[in-house]
Amino acid sequence: AADVLSLVRYPLVSAGFLRDVVGTEPFLESRPGHQMMMTAYASLVEAQTGGTLSSMRRRGAEVLFAVGGWDGTSYLSSVERFDPATNTWEAVPPMSMARCAAAADVLDGKLYVAGGYDDSSDSSSVERYDPATNTWEAVAPMSVARTGAAAAVLDGKLYVAGGKSDGNTHLSSVERFDPATNTWEAVAPIRVALCNAGADVLDGKLYVAGGFDGSSD
Repeated sequence: AADVLSLVRYPLVSAGFLRDVVGTEPFLESRPGHQMMMTAYASLVEAQTGGTLSSMRRRGAEVLFAVGGWDGTSYLSSVERFDPATNTWEAVPPMSMARCAAAADVLDGKLYVAGGYDDSSDSSSVERYDPATNTWEAVAPMSVARTGAAAAVLDGKLYVAGGKSDGNTHLSSVERFDPATNTWEAVAPIRVALCNAGADVLDGKLYVAGGFDGSSD
């Protein structure tokens, strides 16, 4: 089952098919199955809505958050949480503003969402969700408005890399947020200005891969 499911092109299927057909596969009741289902939802939501996906551990289990996006008519501030153990989504409080193609990651058990497009302009604002209080709060804004940036956490700090600003200016700059001081600082830029790249951490180093440089992927 795992081999077959790994070949499904999830961005091309509907959410209903994923939930009602793929989600009933017994393999998905296992931990590897939960991980595969979360990856599937991430691919689907990001490809079809411009929303942002991020996961965190909650009450000992990992859950997935779908943040903002665009529904074909309106830009969204809504946020939903997916529990792979029950194969269900639930709404959590919305963000303070609509955001499409924002950057998101989890730091110290809180979900940070940075930048994105708000129906009129690219944004530099940042807010974080605390599952313990079920509330959002604003933190210091980035120095640059960014849409389609990449985010990752390294050594207790949030990094946001690249993106685009002012409509179509692609960025190579990178900023680092320190939650202890509520401040951002610039770090070395990436070598190529990119938006819609991926970012993650491996062996204490930040990797930024792929993306669009303004002319090609």
